[in-house]
Amino acid sequence: MPVENATVFARGYEGIKTYKGKSFLATPVAYFDDLEMGLGVEKNDNKEVIGWGLHAPQMVLPCYRGMKMIELIDEFEPNTFAGCWYAANTEIRDCDEKTAYRAIEKLGKAYIDLLPKKMIEAIKTKDLNTILLSGLVLDKIENDNKNVKKSPAKKIGEIVRMSINRMEPENPEEMKKILENNKHRYSWEGY
Repeated sequence: MPVENATVFARGYEGIKTYKGKSFLATPVAYFDDLEMGLGVEKNDNKEVIGWGLHAPQMVLPCYRGMKMIELIDEFEPNTFAGCWYAANTEIRDCDEKTAYRAIEKLGKAYIDLLPKKMIEAIKTKDLNTILLSGLVLDKIENDNKNVKKSPAKKIGEIVRMSINRMEPENPEEMKKILENNKHRYSWEGY
């Protein structure tokens, strides 16, 4: 959905994104406006923000980490932004599972295209730790999580989600300054 009066507090890397069948050059963003905090993409041609946000809770890290997931996904449906936000929380609540795992599967499909190149590099450099860790993590995810057993894309997506959920913003002080200068109330952590 288009967002009115969005103030962007974090930007990702631009790329070609497709939303509702239309492709355009866009930059993933985390934003807030008068009512909500959320994530989405900002079209580079007219600066329109298309996104999804919540009135409450307004949490910075899930918005930032969800934005980092958006960087990897090229094609969006209206609920993909929400799915990235839910997947960016440390724990996915039962009521949010369906939406989160749709986004995680998209994330996995996007990352599968990059995986062979990374695995070839690991094999060339004899980085056996990377190769072994990938297998161990896949086994752990498959054993611990009933939602990813059937789909390889969901398994890979869950690995990527776990990596992104460890990320800290590169410029937290700058983000906090933007939020506080606009007198925006927020929580830093997710649930």
